Amino acid sequence: MTAVGGEGVQIQLADDLNEERSNSFSGSVDWTTSFGHWQANILLEGFYTDLRDVFILEDIGVNADGFAMKERRNGEGARVYGANIDAKIAHGKDVSLQVGFTAQKSRYKRAEVWTEVDGVELVTERMMRTPDFYGYFTLAATPVKRLDLSLSGTYTGSMIVPHYAGYIQNDRMETTPDFFDLNFKAAYTFVLHDHINLQVNAGVQNIFNSFQSDLDKGEFRDSGYFYGPTQPRTFFVGVKISQ
Repeated sequence: MTAVGGEGVQIQLADDLNEERSNSFSGSVDWTTSFGHWQANILLEGFYTDLRDVFILEDIGVNADGFAMKERRNGEGARVYGANIDAKIAHGKDVSLQVGFTAQKSRYKRAEVWTEVDGVELVTERMMRTPDFYGYFTLAATPVKRLDLSLSGTYTGSMIVPHYAGYIQNDRMETTPDFFDLNFKAAYTFVLHDHINLQVNAGVQNIFNSFQSDLDKGEFRDSGYFYGPTQPRTFFVGVKISQ
């Protein structure tokens, strides 16, 4: 059950619902080298997944209790395919950088109905909540002994997300912006007596405050209309004791 427009929405399973099945294929090339005190690694990978009896949701009206009803049914199928690259370079324990990027397509084999507005069925060939591009990076460094610094980021490309009526007038498919979530953390470790370590750390998550700007409000909001980073800009401090 979820909530849309201040009302509950129940999901039932179709009587003839089959489990999803898939065949997946992938291949990769991995290259590692070193030069001086530096080590590097690059991984290239391609992948293809064929989904059969893929799950979809369709409106089926209102039940006797007044709840809007959706039914989970089997669609024609879908294909997910693409490629990704992962690379890492490191200088011992002093500094390391790791990056990754994926380009993919997630498409139904035929356009599937996701809702109905004024008697007109709305369809989509693109699978919902699946960006075509996404990636990450992590940079870690120890500039001086016992001081650890890390900078990391996650990129999420544009995707489509269903937005159901309530706060808005009619159901519609939204195309989201892309997001870049950047984080920083610094930690210093003090060595106390009897081999006890005290680590003090601080940092900030989502430095650019990359966050969904069109959240629904009020009692008629669509509670499932949520995408992007899960928290706004957040500062933190911490203490850790270890032996």
